[in-house]
Amino acid sequence: LMAAGEEPPAMPVGSFFYGDSMDFNSLNERQRMAAENLKNNILLFAPAGTGKTMALASRIAGIINNGHAEAEEILCLTFTNKACQEMAQRVAAIAGQDSCKVVIRSFHGFCHDIIKREARKHTDLSWDFTIFDEDECFEILDRLTGQDEMLPVKQLQYLVERLKNARLELDLFSADSLSDYKQSLEWLQDNKLNEILEMCNYKDRLNDYLADFFWTEGAKLAETYDAALKGQHALDFCDLISYAHRLFKVEAVRKYWAGKFKYINIDEVQDTSRVEYEIISQLFPGKRILLCGDFFQTIYEWRGSDPRWIADSFRRDYNPVEVSFQKNYRATKILLSASCSWLKWQFPDMTDKIYMADSEPASSQHGEMIQLRYARNRTAEAAWIYHRIKELGAADLSRICILTRNNYYNQKLSQDFENLIARDPGSEIRFMQVDQFKFFRRQEVKDVLAFLKLIVNGHDINSLKRIIGRFVRGVGKTTLETIMSESYACMGLRLTDFIDKLTHKYGEPYALLLEEIQRNNVVVFDVEATGLDVQNDDIIQLAAIRIDAKGRVVETFNKYLCTQKKVGSSEAIHHISDAKLAAEGEDPRIALAEFLEFSRGAVLAGHNVGFDVSITSNQLRRLGLGELEVLGVYDTLDIYRRFYPELKRHTLEYIGEYCQVSHKSSHDALDDILATSEILIQAIYKNIAPGQSRRLLYAGKHLRFFQNLMEHLQQYRTMANYLQPGELIVKIIMEMGIAEYYKTTDGLEDGEMKLALEETAKLRDKRVENLRQLVRIARSQTDSNAAAMDNLLAFIRLSALSNTDLDLALQERPAVPILTVHQAKGNEFDYVFLAGCQEGVFPSWKSIRQGRLEEEARLFYVAITRARKGLFISYGNGRRGTSPCHFLAGIPDNCLIKM
Repeated sequence: LMAAGEEPPAMPVGSFFYGDSMDFNSLNERQRMAAENLKNNILLFAPAGTGKTMALASRIAGIINNGHAEAEEILCLTFTNKACQEMAQRVAAIAGQDSCKVVIRSFHGFCHDIIKREARKHTDLSWDFTIFDEDECFEILDRLTGQDEMLPVKQLQYLVERLKNARLELDLFSADSLSDYKQSLEWLQDNKLNEILEMCNYKDRLNDYLADFFWTEGAKLAETYDAALKGQHALDFCDLISYAHRLFKVEAVRKYWAGKFKYINIDEVQDTSRVEYEIISQLFPGKRILLCGDFFQTIYEWRGSDPRWIADSFRRDYNPVEVSFQKNYRATKILLSASCSWLKWQFPDMTDKIYMADSEPASSQHGEMIQLRYARNRTAEAAWIYHRIKELGAADLSRICILTRNNYYNQKLSQDFENLIARDPGSEIRFMQVDQFKFFRRQEVKDVLAFLKLIVNGHDINSLKRIIGRFVRGVGKTTLETIMSESYACMGLRLTDFIDKLTHKYGEPYALLLEEIQRNNVVVFDVEATGLDVQNDDIIQLAAIRIDAKGRVVETFNKYLCTQKKVGSSEAIHHISDAKLAAEGEDPRIALAEFLEFSRGAVLAGHNVGFDVSITSNQLRRLGLGELEVLGVYDTLDIYRRFYPELKRHTLEYIGEYCQVSHKSSHDALDDILATSEILIQAIYKNIAPGQSRRLLYAGKHLRFFQNLMEHLQQYRTMANYLQPGELIVKIIMEMGIAEYYKTTDGLEDGEMKLALEETAKLRDKRVENLRQLVRIARSQTDSNAAAMDNLLAFIRLSALSNTDLDLALQERPAVPILTVHQAKGNEFDYVFLAGCQEGVFPSWKSIRQGRLEEEARLFYVAITRARKGLFISYGNGRRGTSPCHFLAGIPDNCLIKM
């Protein structure tokens, strides 16, 4: 896929930013006020194109270079992964390699960090959880609703997301999640009825069946959906926020994260919700804070953003110095004058309050007049845009953009452009729709990602189903339905058991456990550590017991281990102090070697045991002591999720109460394993042993079809510990036949089979090229200082949290992107064509009906500020005979020419 020694290209940071027209070492007066003032908290108002990224990067670099804080004591949050990458490169350009440890995250990425560290001790989330994207969540809901043809699952997905957010807004997180969802549903019915009914609309008609289903079954569906996610060791995007919110209610958690940072910078604060602000503001006391945004670019109120409330709260609690940027590095004089005048026309009071003076252009270019075009219909509108683009003669088509209010209009315009190109065979103009730059959502890319996800999370049913559908012979739809039926589930069998080496060796997943418990050869163990970084943290307590067939303790191992690392805030969880370790701790090399002997040849068990196994294995490797030599590993968290899905929680404490164990969990490793051994014994004799014969029968019917896949996944899991993601991906693509699959017609969907031969050949070539591109991206994202497994986990997280990859798509094949305004936010282009500017399209009929025109106005402002050199606006009559968008009236006549 890539020649030996070939250097991967740099990951694109963004083709569209002002950096190429601005000296990195020069800041204007107001930028210096934001960058250099480290004594006060700052509330920064930065309109589009005024150099806020440069100022923030300079501020971070100044903190590091002047010794005010270590790089890892600086937190910078922004809205997208692309913005994170751009910020990281800007900071590195100024501060050098010392800045690489600055914590630069999207908000969802930061919440992921919190959950990854804290969830094991404070929730019943599996330690090895992964993030499911919207397509994977769709698959779960589709399965849970029985693929009901009368239920549009995409709309139902939005409704479930709204219900989960309502639960978060109301802060309802009791042990009874069904009750929480019922209360949240009642609140939506009482307070957000019109919003929900709009979500149940299709083509301006209410889907009564969908609405009735949501009101009657929505709470139960949400609860079942959450359980399905947990069963696959997964979270969705909503969970990232809600779990971080819940975890910050724990004092020890909040104290740890508050103690990590001295300086906090939050970009794009206008896109932040109240709940998100409530989470991050718990880190603020005693820190220096900078909040940055542009209130006129608030276009996510429908998703909960509330910048006015946030600004008022920040002013009240932290008395910030307020700075507003005025010098614009993006637009020509004409475009800047038009956008400033439009803001004053639309938001006169707020504009005067925030910006004391008009923005001033850094460029001396007067620029071209804004062109406004009336078209009799959309087809005529598309023809005008097409011919204007040809006249521009741009060498790089990606510097031109077409913006609209919604994806439906995009699709129709795209069809018109295709027709125009067909009638103009010599044309070199190409267009690209949004689906074409969702790189990590492409079929062939998701196939490879499915393998990567199964390597780190062997419980990911969605990924396994995807792989089976293309790369496993002998397992069809009927077989899958049988394996995933209720009769198999009641016996504790899951689809993922068929790729488990223990199932293949012993005939069913629990046979080994049942054999070894009768031989008094099960070791239950738990560890406490300095932290939850399995690659770098140290074990400070390792406790284990060997139990007999009745659960009685046969042998005990309990040692404290010395460490050079400080226990720090984790003492609040396990109550083990540095002083205790100094007095009672043993040499970790000796203690771990003794544990190797204690556990050799046994079955290991524990609760949420993946962490314990991983950190033990990594410390053994670091000390040169080799590998754990055990027969297998069993997790009581997973066992109880399977056999007791109705339990409200699956924490060790909750299961212990349910089972009425005599030993209570206390976060002391020895107490926890005594409790774990009791619940393990109960599950063995009440659930596991009685179903063994049936499991052997069920599994025996299908195991041979999964043999090859199981063996490959076992090899890849081993390789993932030393092979970097790019090289691992190459092996998967070649060895599993993915590249070959997409070189043939096997890699085509039903609709694609109908394409002309030439088109199918191009499609196959494109998919193979996408596989090469995936390798290049993985190599470019590799941190040479990090362990291979850490790089793999980071890459999987990046793929899950990346919704669009515009720059990457345009780098592959320069074309004119057709975007909604929401999709274009954060990007800029030389020339922008704003199409469909008629009432009912922009603003939308829904916003007109609901009286939500203020956000539509801000959306219009975002649209007209994407252009650097030229802006073209068009509108038409449309099928309803609508009038021009009333926002057009705010553009001054001296900036506009009607075509």
